[in-house]
Amino acid sequence: MSIGLAIPFIFHIVKDRHKYDLFVSLGMSLIASMSIMLGLVKIFERYSLFSQQRESIGNWAMLGFLGLPLIIISAYKNTADDPEKRKSVVIAGGVLIIIALLVGGIGILAYLF
Repeated sequence: MSIGLAIPFIFHIVKDRHKYDLFVSLGMSLIASMSIMLGLVKIFERYSLFSQQRESIGNWAMLGFLGLPLIIISAYKNTADDPEKRKSVVIAGGVLIIIALLVGGIGILAYLF
C-alpha cells in the first residue's frame, strides 16, 4: 500500500515541480521515497528475499526523515511577509523538534533498559 500511494505522488511532484519551491519538492520526494523503500523492505521480509540488502535499504529509507524539516524551511521562507503565518510555522517547527527529541529519548531509554 505504501508503494502504491507514493508512486503517483512522485509523478505529481516531477510533473508540477515548477509550482513548488525546491525545498518542498525535495522534501516531498524524500518522504515518498522513504515510503517506497520501507514498503520494499516489508515485502523482502515477508518473502525472505535479499536478506543482506534489506538492512541497507531500510537505512537509506531513513533519509526520508529529512523531508519534513525541508518542508518547514520552505514554509518559513515563504511566509516572510506575513508575521502571523511565520509565527505558526515557527511553533509547528518547534513542536516537531520537541516530538523528535522525545521519541529519540524514549528510543535511547528503551535501548539502555
